[in-house]
Amino acid sequence: MLIELPPHIEQLVIAKAQSEQLSVIELIEKWASENKKDDVLLTDFFKKQPPIEAFNGIDPVAYQRAMRDEW
Repeated sequence: MLIELPPHIEQLVIAKAQSEQLSVIELIEKWASENKKDDVLLTDFFKKQPPIEAFNGIDPVAYQRAMRDEW
């Protein structure tokens, strides 16, 4: 994988890795494993969100289907 970063961000990542005595790869792996607990299924995310006021009294799925049928 190739990730293109602006030079100033690249230098920050390198400096952070060096300060933790890790390679850049090890630092990225560490960040990825630490943030794994934040993964949420999209359906679970929307179940926790308050309903959108624009859909008051309207079934959002039915509305979406109707809009698609117009295409």
